[in-house]
Amino acid sequence: MIIVARDAIERALADGAVDRILEAVGAQYIPDKLSREALHGDIESTLSKHHTGQVLRIKPAEREEEARRIQDALAHVEELLWRYIAKYEALHLQPNIPRLRNMIEAVGKENEPRPVLNKVLGIRQQTSVSSVENLISDLMCIFKIHFERDAGYSKDPHTGAVGGPFVRFAEAVLQEAGILFEGKSIARAVDKLRQINPVK
Repeated sequence: MIIVARDAIERALADGAVDRILEAVGAQYIPDKLSREALHGDIESTLSKHHTGQVLRIKPAEREEEARRIQDALAHVEELLWRYIAKYEALHLQPNIPRLRNMIEAVGKENEPRPVLNKVLGIRQQTSVSSVENLISDLMCIFKIHFERDAGYSKDPHTGAVGGPFVRFAEAVLQEAGILFEGKSIARAVDKLRQINPVK
């Protein structure tokens, strides 16, 4: 599914989302001083960041190719403009050539890496971390802050099923966001993220 930029605005948590998330976590794990408003705000902010990051990842090869086509078209326009100036002695148009060249250069820079923006969005290009794993990392931080517990998981020694309050929290948030990511995948993401950033 292709996500457009408007999704970052439209994907707000639905009414009752926080109640459903807290119900999934379990009443015994909810601190008395937990602020539903603050939790709601942090989750929405994280989901917005995630979807904005998704927008930047959409078909980068297609974007690069389109930028190249625009560059080629602008270069052709520059060539035609010079011919027109020479043929009709339209010297009054010549001062506009540098602006056209600036545009050609600007379009070329569209394909350059954006380290500052990537840092703001939490995109970890130096490691093989997926966008959903980045989201799980943010949810781990939110869980630790609001639930005052470690964002880990438990595993049944007989069935291998994973669970725990954080897994239920993450599953509920992802479900509210329309992202399919099962408990075992969340546990694997937690393990991977802890290897990258060991818990001290």
